[in-house]
Amino acid sequence: MAEEFEKLDDQSFMPLYFQLKEIFFDKIEGEELREGDLIPSENDR
Repeated sequence: MAEEFEKLDDQSFMPLYFQLKEIFFDKIEGEELREGDLIPSENDR
């Protein structure tokens, strides 16, 4: 999942929190992220 965070664009008109929300929603809908899964910390990027 860390590679998804590389797609965050701090120069975008879309706020980072919204970009993160979209990544998480896509992962949940695609069943790549489930209840209890750990998400990477900033240091894991």
